Amino acid sequence: MNANNTHNFDKYLLLVGRMNHAWVNTEGLLIHLIAGLSKSDIETAAATFVTLRTSDARLDLVQRLARLDHTPSAQRDDVLAVITRLKKARKLRDRYSHCIYDFDPSAKISEAYLTKLGDRTTTLKPKPAEPVSQDDAKGVTAAIKTIQAINQSIWTLIREYRYPAAPPEA
Repeated sequence: MNANNTHNFDKYLLLVGRMNHAWVNTEGLLIHLIAGLSKSDIETAAATFVTLRTSDARLDLVQRLARLDHTPSAQRDDVLAVITRLKKARKLRDRYSHCIYDFDPSAKISEAYLTKLGDRTTTLKPKPAEPVSQDDAKGVTAAIKTIQAINQSIWTLIREYRYPAAPPEA
């Protein structure tokens, strides 16, 4: 890999870091949705949030809370729509965050590939490696914008439905 490719890959990794930062900030807003939908407080919702170890579990909880009978239908629809968008964005984030890169014996990047393993019933099968390209950098940039827009949508829900938005004063 030449110096220009290394520089481009460094820029790509910075974008992936920015995307992950945006994701963590946006996923953290689920605490407010959990508090509002469960009619609890931020502290209880945060304890629930951190107990759930995966994004899937957290998103599933918010979906299930929204589907409870006591949730007004307009509120339910709004929350479910934003969670659907977040699940789609998670797929983009996962594509770029959960991959494997090839390094040479001196720990320098020899090639940058998006590589995944396919779980089969009884075996693991490597999926074909895909070189990281300019399109991937554009994909990460698009994912960042999507996640940031979802963040704003969640803040709109927090304000509109008056979900708890800050820890209680000490």
